[in-house]
Amino acid sequence: KNINRVLNTIKVVSLLLDISKYKFNITSIKYLGFIIKVEKGLYINLKKVKAIKK
Repeated sequence: KNINRVLNTIKVVSLLLDISKYKFNITSIKYLGFIIKVEKGLYINLKKVKAIKK
C-alpha cells in the first residue's frame, strides 16, 4: 500500500530512479551499526560489538 503511494508520487513529479539501487519486500536492514527488523524493532549488530571489543 505505502510503496504504491511512494511510486505514484515519484511518477507524478517525474523523478527518475535507478531501480537497481533499491530493495523491496525485505524484513530487515543494517543501518548505522544496527539491524532494524519489521515489526520487531532495533537490534545491535553483534558483528560490530565484536569488532569494538577487540
